[in-house]
Amino acid sequence: MVMPKGNRGSGQVRKIQRLFKVVERLQTGRRHSAAELAHLCSCSVRTTFRDIKLLTDAGLPITHDDSRQGYWIPSERTFPTSSSLNKEEAVGIFLACDELGKRVPFLRPARDAALKLLGHLPAEARSELKDIGDTIQIHLGAMVKAEPVESVFQVLFDGLSSRTKVRVGYDSLAERQRISTLVSPYAMFFGVRAWYLVGRSSVHRSVHTFNLSRILSATGTTDPFTIPPRFTIARFLGNAWNLIPTAAKDVRIVIRFLPPRAADVEQVRWHKTQETRWNDDGSLQFEATVSGLAEVTSWVLGYGQHAQVLEPPALQQAIVEHARNMLKHY
Repeated sequence: MVMPKGNRGSGQVRKIQRLFKVVERLQTGRRHSAAELAHLCSCSVRTTFRDIKLLTDAGLPITHDDSRQGYWIPSERTFPTSSSLNKEEAVGIFLACDELGKRVPFLRPARDAALKLLGHLPAEARSELKDIGDTIQIHLGAMVKAEPVESVFQVLFDGLSSRTKVRVGYDSLAERQRISTLVSPYAMFFGVRAWYLVGRSSVHRSVHTFNLSRILSATGTTDPFTIPPRFTIARFLGNAWNLIPTAAKDVRIVIRFLPPRAADVEQVRWHKTQETRWNDDGSLQFEATVSGLAEVTSWVLGYGQHAQVLEPPALQQAIVEHARNMLKHY
């Protein structure tokens, strides 16, 4: 599971765009003050200072002119080229961008950029990289099809960037019908095989999560909105098992996993609150504090006879009901 951290989905995209703007402006040779760069990027001066430090730490030769209180990059210096990459860096770029770029919307440009960069490597290095790439791979497993999501993604991204609302047509599983709602897009993130939008919905009159693969239409508007100052994806999700928080009080779950599946469970960080301990009989006791039981129920059912719910009674009952309904099919 890919757990979002903070407003990673939208924040990281804006940060990358901001860094490119800064580098592009500094490479003109003209001196720019931190205040000018902050205005260019629509951010605070403090954020600009952090960006400049980040770029400097990454190896960009940013120079400060004390007399004119400005930053610039000498014209004879520019981005590192592929010739400055070592083998580990080249492999890392290839692995990170190749499979993700093929299957995750919006990351395709990253894959294209990586391939262009690696295309300037010497022929011998490219051949060696290909051999390595054939033996070291990333398998992402099942994932929502990318193509239908890309056009929707772009409309939502534009709305998020310009802080304007988007009219969304949505195939809602909760309402069991198609709905039309005006959404203020607060953030987007990728997790559990698909892209998700988090924003305030006019129909629900609250902040809601939308699976992009179930968005039937998305139309931009000129209606502005403001993201609440304290909003983050982490705060919104709280202790949700995956993506669906509830208004109910958090619940402590205790599950006993039997061998041989116990070892599989222990090796993964499933939830930020989880605690595990081995029992004398070789079973594993798993404990966590979660918001809502629906997602946890599906997870437990996936382990079949190797999982025994000890607490709470509501989760025990949910497993029993699912098991009874399953038996009706056989």
